[in-house]
Amino acid sequence: MPGRDWEKSENVGFDDDLKFEDKQEEDNLNRALVEHFRKTTVRDFEGRYVLRLPFKSNIRALGDNENLSRSRLHSFIEKLKKDPTKLKAVDDEIKGYLAAGFAEEAQPKQVGQLAHYLPIQAVFKAKPDTPSGLKTRVVKDASARRSNEAGLNDVLHCGMNLLPEISKVLFKFRRYKFVFTADIEKAFLQFRIADSDKTFLRFLWPLDISNNGSAKIKEFWATRLDFGLICSPFLHCQGIRFHLESAMEKYPRDTSFIEEIRDTFYMDEVIGGGDSICEAKHRIRLLSNIFTEAHFPLDKLSTNSPELERTIRQASPLENLSITSGQADAKILGVPWNQVSDSLSAPISKAIKELTTGTPTKRKLLRALAQVFDPLGIISPIVISSKIIFQDLWKEKIGWDDPLQGDYLNRFYAFEELLSQARQLSIARQLNLAGQVPNKKELFAFCYASLHAYGMVAYLKTHRPANTPEISLLLAKSKVAPIKATTIHRLELLGALLAARMTKKILEWIDFRIDAVHMFCDNSAVLGWITSNPDKWKPFVANRIRKIHGLTIDAKWHYWLSLDDADLEAHLKLERAPLGRAPLDSHSETQYEQKKSVTSLLVAHSKSMKDDPKIFFEDSFSCWLKAIRFWGFMLRLKAKAQLAKSRVRSRTKCSARPKTELNLIDPDEMNTARLELIKLIQKSYFPEEVDSNCERVGPKSLLFQYNPFIDEEGILRSKTRLQRSPDFSEAQKNPIILPSNCNFSKLIIRYIHERKCLHFGGVSATLHILREDFLILHTRKLSRQVISACMICKIFRCQAASLPTAQSPSFRLETTPPFFYTGCDFAGPIKYKKDSGEKAKGYILLFTCAVTRAVNLQLTADMSTVEVLGALQKFDNRYPSVYTITSDNGLSFQRAAKELKTLYSHIVNGDIKKWLADSFLKWEFIIPHAPWFGGFYERQVQSVKRPLRKVLGSAVPHFRDLEVILSNIEAMINRRPITAIAAETDQIEALSPADLLYGYKSKTFFPQHVLKPPRPIEADKIIFSRRWVHQQKIPNSFWKRFHNEYLSYLRSAHNRKPLSARPLKVGDICLLEDSNSNRALWPLCRVIALKGNAKPEEARSCTIKTATGQVFDRPMKKLYPIEATESH
Repeated sequence: MPGRDWEKSENVGFDDDLKFEDKQEEDNLNRALVEHFRKTTVRDFEGRYVLRLPFKSNIRALGDNENLSRSRLHSFIEKLKKDPTKLKAVDDEIKGYLAAGFAEEAQPKQVGQLAHYLPIQAVFKAKPDTPSGLKTRVVKDASARRSNEAGLNDVLHCGMNLLPEISKVLFKFRRYKFVFTADIEKAFLQFRIADSDKTFLRFLWPLDISNNGSAKIKEFWATRLDFGLICSPFLHCQGIRFHLESAMEKYPRDTSFIEEIRDTFYMDEVIGGGDSICEAKHRIRLLSNIFTEAHFPLDKLSTNSPELERTIRQASPLENLSITSGQADAKILGVPWNQVSDSLSAPISKAIKELTTGTPTKRKLLRALAQVFDPLGIISPIVISSKIIFQDLWKEKIGWDDPLQGDYLNRFYAFEELLSQARQLSIARQLNLAGQVPNKKELFAFCYASLHAYGMVAYLKTHRPANTPEISLLLAKSKVAPIKATTIHRLELLGALLAARMTKKILEWIDFRIDAVHMFCDNSAVLGWITSNPDKWKPFVANRIRKIHGLTIDAKWHYWLSLDDADLEAHLKLERAPLGRAPLDSHSETQYEQKKSVTSLLVAHSKSMKDDPKIFFEDSFSCWLKAIRFWGFMLRLKAKAQLAKSRVRSRTKCSARPKTELNLIDPDEMNTARLELIKLIQKSYFPEEVDSNCERVGPKSLLFQYNPFIDEEGILRSKTRLQRSPDFSEAQKNPIILPSNCNFSKLIIRYIHERKCLHFGGVSATLHILREDFLILHTRKLSRQVISACMICKIFRCQAASLPTAQSPSFRLETTPPFFYTGCDFAGPIKYKKDSGEKAKGYILLFTCAVTRAVNLQLTADMSTVEVLGALQKFDNRYPSVYTITSDNGLSFQRAAKELKTLYSHIVNGDIKKWLADSFLKWEFIIPHAPWFGGFYERQVQSVKRPLRKVLGSAVPHFRDLEVILSNIEAMINRRPITAIAAETDQIEALSPADLLYGYKSKTFFPQHVLKPPRPIEADKIIFSRRWVHQQKIPNSFWKRFHNEYLSYLRSAHNRKPLSARPLKVGDICLLEDSNSNRALWPLCRVIALKGNAKPEEARSCTIKTATGQVFDRPMKKLYPIEATESH
């Protein structure tokens, strides 16, 4: 099927998201086009429909395109002459058009008459049974136009899309027991174009050029509807609909069937059938008569009944009728149809061929995926696995043609294996709806989701008296999860919305009554959202719940227990794919398994409670108020159960349970639940003291020193020495005793710290409020632990990762040629004058040697890649020893590095590549958001800017003058001392970059011209040899001084105290610094790798992963550790 049909089938059910205004405007235009069609369409003496083209109001902007058409024709013929077979095929096709009356020789164009010429082109397809071996279709390019003129498609209305969804057509195809399909022969060409519009369909062709190379170009025009017009699909479909509607008046008894054909024909393919052979025979004769009346002959018929095949041959007016029956490789709208077993499947042969040839790549995976056209979702669980792989490849930014490796390669082959096994998957074509006794029909829709995808599957369950119900797959659809990470509950909600949308579509497509619609979801949270008021939820949930409510008004939602905890990967296996009867047949069994698991859980808890004082549900809460609210609901449930029990005992006949509203817990219930929960805690942790009513509290008891007692409410309290103070409340005088090893004690401290202290005041403020009601054992220690674990406090308390002073990089300590290790950066902008006097902005591209600290300055017009490459070429010509360039991550630098890499890969190969292997220029980039990694060139930027400001002031020099100024600044910087300057003038001079750059002491002024040049001396080889040795001693002495004086100075320049802080390790949770937002908004991240496989104490940068799944390289100075992981 074409790519647009594959895309339409993927987006079925999502067309309701258009804005109301857009729909209204489109509907008004569509109504006007239909009205124009009805008014202008007539039938000629043969009964054929004659159409007018739907022009827009801008028809005067249409050009004639004659010169363009002649130019295109010349190029087209020259291309065809290289293949005489194709040239003859095109020539024969045009001759056939003329012979059949589809085109004719055009009348000369009149002066002032609007006319238009269409360039022609051809589409070839291999067809062995033709004389040329090709199936040729000549089409006109109605979009061709000149730049200042409109093309024909620009002045024509497109018209609405009248094609039905393919799934709807297939549903109708599955409706009947006996079915047939047919194609309208040359459907577009059966419509005649009105004489007044033929002048817009002119084209040029040298007739018989395949036999006569000098054939004269003639002018023709089309008399029938052309393929290349933007309005052709609309005119064709509207014409068929118009004819079928007019046939309803002639055949009133068959109105419902004709309406069905009108709503389900797909372009030139007609589908029909009947529940009995007699009904099917009558309908095929009816359609043959209706379409023959308007010269729409039906050809290429196909049926599942040999008896119906004979009727088709008798009813058809065609002599060479093509009909298929009893074949295993037939197709219906691109979907394989096995007429022998009367089953449907998915076309996967081309996809398997694509996967098994060549190297596995992302491009190959997408090509294979596009070859699978499965509108019914027969192999949806298999196809979704490839979509998940493709999404993961997209996230990792894998190239289109990069060979897949590792886990991706294994997943690629696993998908290939699954697709090969899918050859055996098929579903019955017929839904078995016919019967003498009315059958009950139910629609079941299941939705499911995982972290990678979500989907739905719908079944039809037909109940027959005294027979086993029949279950048929209707539709399955799945989609990959959004790239932005979200919760499993929201993904389950998307699955429920998808199920609701597709269920509504199914109910629109079918033409039989459904007695009940059941929707199943395996996520209780989503069911809670669906059964509640959407206004109480956040916009994401509320908007989708409103859509679900509007789509499933008459449906009933149920909970079902999925096989593998809603894990979609379980459905990717063939034996567990949700395309059979498992979800329906195993529903009662899964409910039993659920009850069994809950019972086992309660038994396990009852056994463990004897040995552990912990309350079995105390670790399930992270908030004290939620725990109280939960216990309040439990007490309410207990009271209702006791009330029901007493009501049953007091009456001989059981009465109905009274209706009650499920309201929130009121304040009185909250207070009661708080006291009852405290009693439960004290009973669990202090059983002896509570049971003895504090009468046997010995010295070994933990509460001995607290003077415990039980008050009138049954609460264990401590009697303090403040009983006579009138300034304290009774709760302060007798606080409630709680254990220190109970999770509820931590929740109380956390509640006070977060709600009462608002994360302020630390331990002292928390204890001050806590002691107004409670006395918790070891309370200060426990409070310190809770507050130190508070995540919000951690975020505002944590410090940036502390790093020891780094070692000097190895390239700073080597003796290398000038600019062997180079750093570059832009400085500016800086204003200059053009030759016209206009002011412009330029930039300085600075190159600095990492070893000698020398600089080279290049003036550029902007920061584009072209300027960078040009400056780099000039720099490399002057200093050919450049080996490595280090820079920041500027886009122009990245593009320049990519261009160099591409250049090397194209011009170097074989022995030359081996010879130049060490000559390649390597470009390295520092870690993003870490400009200090390029400190050795950032410092030089300041060295350039400082004198430049002083020299220029407010002056704006010309470009060439600015280059001279920069060269002077470059010379000055290269002559600056980099070692200590001697206090005495007779001592050796300080070392400068120029000494290492040129090997001699350079001067800061132009040399004086000498009137009398020195007299040349006679020199021999020995003198030159001695001179060369002397010249070598000079740079060697400079380099010796560089190591002894400059590098020794660097050794003591950065003395720091050693750090005792723990270095960052893989797995640590950190805050990622964002200077543009408050610390409360900084994103969380996890360290997943250290750059360069360095040791933790030596690493300066690392790879992190944020909570949204994004992966970055960042410097450690930008990370604020809040949670350490000791084991990796």
